[in-house]
Amino acid sequence: MLWRAPELLREGIDTPGTKEGDVYSFGIIFHEVIGRQGPYGIYDGMANDNAADIIRKLQAGKTQAGSPFRPDLNKIVDMPYGSDPSVRAAMQECWSESITDRLSFRSLKLKLKGMKDKSKRGNLMDHMMQMMEQYSKNLEELVANRTQALRDEERKTKNLLHRMLPS
Repeated sequence: MLWRAPELLREGIDTPGTKEGDVYSFGIIFHEVIGRQGPYGIYDGMANDNAADIIRKLQAGKTQAGSPFRPDLNKIVDMPYGSDPSVRAAMQECWSESITDRLSFRSLKLKLKGMKDKSKRGNLMDHMMQMMEQYSKNLEELVANRTQALRDEERKTKNLLHRMLPS
């Protein structure tokens, strides 16, 4: 759920994914790779906010400061590529609150290739390109599997309640 786009979180758990939502998810994963931490800076399950708090903040839209809740880019400044303005801009474009302002995977791929060409250390960008391709191939399968697992659990819960409660 931490990788799911805010607009999809607001609509509910049964809402099918979108390409724009996938771009948002990629931006979160991109931040994880650069920051070498979990989503939203979670490291080994420890963070200032737990997952439920993060999801509530995402669903709420704007924070008290008036901007959407997103991972903290200041926490990755000391990491390799964490201070690169083009890397930071790509993340922010993936996280845009407006789905029409988000990058497409095609333009994101071109942007990442451009970063690789400018970089003398291409290994990270090669890895990111491979990861993006693998991500785009496997994401739909992962979403389908998890949605089916959720529906199975809901069905089990309903059956259990029907057995426990008198008719």
